[in-house]
Amino acid sequence: MNRTMRNWVRGAALPLALLVGLTFAAPPASAAEVAAPVPAPETPSQTPVATAAAAKVAALDSAELAAATQDAATEPESGSSFFKSPRGVIALVLAVAGVSYVIYSSQNDRINSPIR
Repeated sequence: MNRTMRNWVRGAALPLALLVGLTFAAPPASAAEVAAPVPAPETPSQTPVATAAAAKVAALDSAELAAATQDAATEPESGSSFFKSPRGVIALVLAVAGVSYVIYSSQNDRINSPIR
């Protein structure tokens, strides 16, 4: 059986094969050496908010600062899952209501065209 290929198919086959080969043969970007981070330049003039925050942190003693940092870093651990919390129950109710409405509206549609 003799098959004839168009000229553009043969011309596109080599670049396509080369592109696929180079894609899989190239080393991943994560293997490259990591450059040292450039430190941010120090700005001599701070904003008023930054100055006020620095003054407030400097006024705190170390015990208060440690307690504030620990309270902000820890998340309250609860033994229940998301779907047992009030937000989870609301999310489930809304999801069920949405799916129910979609099913109801598709069954009770006023438009009875053969396309739909």
